[in-house]
Order: sequence, then structure tokens, then C-alpha cells
Amino acid sequence: MIPGVDPQTLITGYGPAVALAFAAAWVMLRLRSQQAGLPDLGTPMILSAIVGVLGARAFYLSSTGALTPAELFQFQPGGMTVAGGLAVAIPVSALLVRWWKVEGPRPAFLWWRLMDGAAEAFAVGVIVERVAAFVAGIDFGSYVGPTDLGYALAVRYPADSPVHTYQELYLQNLPGWTPDLAAPVHPVQLYTAAAGVVMLLVARWLRSRTTTHGLRLLALLAVFVAIHMVVLEFVRFGASELVWGPVHLHQVGGIGLLLAIALAARQLVRVQGEQTKVSGPDNADG
Repeated sequence: MIPGVDPQTLITGYGPAVALAFAAAWVMLRLRSQQAGLPDLGTPMILSAIVGVLGARAFYLSSTGALTPAELFQFQPGGMTVAGGLAVAIPVSALLVRWWKVEGPRPAFLWWRLMDGAAEAFAVGVIVERVAAFVAGIDFGSYVGPTDLGYALAVRYPADSPVHTYQELYLQNLPGWTPDLAAPVHPVQLYTAAAGVVMLLVARWLRSRTTTHGLRLLALLAVFVAIHMVVLEFVRFGASELVWGPVHLHQVGGIGLLLAIALAARQLVRVQGEQTKVSGPDNADG
């Protein structure tokens, strides 16, 4: 459970937390662009993220057959698809950077430099949003019993929380459920928040160790996809359907995204390496 937290405030606190995540990301983006000597990328990147949220919501509603204009703008916690959000936000950011007429020392790779500047902001956004989801009691994990792996980390939400209410209505007689406390579940939101911390550390570690623009962002995306879409699918409540033995549909998609990220990283290293040999290195972005 979450001691000292009024269950009635759990959901209402989620929206402000997401707004805080966007604000923190915008500030970080502006600071990083100034430090790297790049044009201001805060506004186009945040606009791309907002469009990405709409894309994530649209992909989710499409998969459930409930896509309508009214439902699209219902931003209650949950009900979004990570892959769909990334598929929309990334190309939109490229278009916005072009529309903003941002110029740099090497136009062919400028967008990747901007994405590197957005990498740490992305990690901070993941941490803030997932902690807010944990406090709100949404996107929770699957039931975990006393003999199951991870029971020591399990949480029990109070009465009137989304977890408690759902278990009462749809998972009756679940071991450990009481009128005052929900049955123990995996805190998958905090697992992903921990992944966000790892992402932030990886971004800072790579800052002075690679000259290939775009590798920081791709590394962070790989960490996020591997943990959030592949590993945690085993312990997430409402996981996607099984497609092959214990493998879920989202895990297949996550593995596909990891392969795409690996190919993109290899291509970036090759192309930028060839370009450097021809024109010489440009100024590092720090």
C-alpha cells in the first residue's frame, strides 16, 4: 500500500505529474541545446512528444476497435501504445525541425544531434510519468503470491484505488485481497522508472564516449524497449495475447524494434564515419 496517500487523490494527481514531465523535458532540451551550441530545440521536440501521445492513444484505440475523435482525447491514465507513440513522434520531430528551418554545421546529421539532446529529457520524462502511474495505481503489475519471484517487492494498494476496485469486480477470491487492501501486485511502474534511471546514466556515460550523432538516443530507446516492452511484459497485468509458447505479442514487437534500433545504429556509425573521412570532424556537441 501507499501509506499516507488519500485514495481519492491518486488519479487526479496523474495529470499534473505528466504536465511536470513535459515541463522538465522542455527545460532540459533548451539547456542541452545551449550547451551544445545548437539551435533551440525545446519547442519542436515537445510538440513532437505531444503529437506522439496522440499517436500512442490512436494506436491503442485502433487495436481495440474503439478509435473515435471523442475517445482520442480522453487522456485518462493508461490506454496508450508505446510503439505507436514512437512511430508518430520520431518522424514528426524530423518534419518540425525542417519546418523550423533549424540550421547546423552538418545538416545531414543535425536531426540526430538534436535527438541526442533530447535523450536525457526522454529519460527524465519516463521516470516522472512512471512514478506518477505508480502513485495513481494504474498500469499495475500482475498478481504475485508469497512463493512467486518478486514477492519481496510486491505492493498492496488501499481500498478505492484502481487496483483494489478492479480486483474486487473482476478477480474475486484473489488470495490476499481484503476490504482494506488489494492483493499484492508487481510494481511494474517502478521497474520502468528504474529503467529510466539506467537510461539517464547511459546517456551521461555515452556523452563523452561517442562522436556518432544519434547513438545516445538509440541506446536509450534500446534500454526502454528491452525492459518495458520485452522483460516486463511477463509481469504486467493485462499483458498482450500469447503468440508462441510464453511469448507475448508486445514482446515480439519489442524484439522487432530492438533489431531496427541495432540496424539504425550500425548505419549511423558507417555513414557518419565515411562522412567524417571526407569532410573532417565537426564540433562535438558535448
